[in-house]
Amino acid sequence: MDNNQKRELERLIQENDTKDQTQSIKERNHSYKLREQVLSLYALKYKQQHKSMEAMQETIKKECGFLYTEYRELYEILTTKDMDLGMMLKMLELLGNIENSKMTQHESSFALGQMLKEMYIDPKINQRVEELDDNNEVINVEPMELSWKNYKIMNMK
Repeated sequence: MDNNQKRELERLIQENDTKDQTQSIKERNHSYKLREQVLSLYALKYKQQHKSMEAMQETIKKECGFLYTEYRELYEILTTKDMDLGMMLKMLELLGNIENSKMTQHESSFALGQMLKEMYIDPKINQRVEELDDNNEVINVEPMELSWKNYKIMNMK
């Protein structure tokens, strides 16, 4: 994160009255345990043969009790859907960086946003640029000035 990005992040934090949870995250210190449980869950889910979905979930529930009791929503996502393990481990690494005082909650959130942008937005932009190059057309679209506060107001309806 460069200095301009840091200033912009600070401005957004102030503008939106965002509460800093960094200390709370440090006190919980769950990243290592979560990483162990996620890796166990993936090993059980993909490397073992199970008689049924229920049998698999029962085995995972026994082996990954911490994940099941403390992070139920994450547990449900990991057992019922396919989530990229690499991305999950990167998110847990960011959590560990907060716990080890390498980053604040907001810096970590920024880093995650950058990763997601690179994964989902940049490829679409590049695809669109390639399409425009093929047609030899340039489309100028003025960006809309929109604050987070105004975005929330617009989407509360």
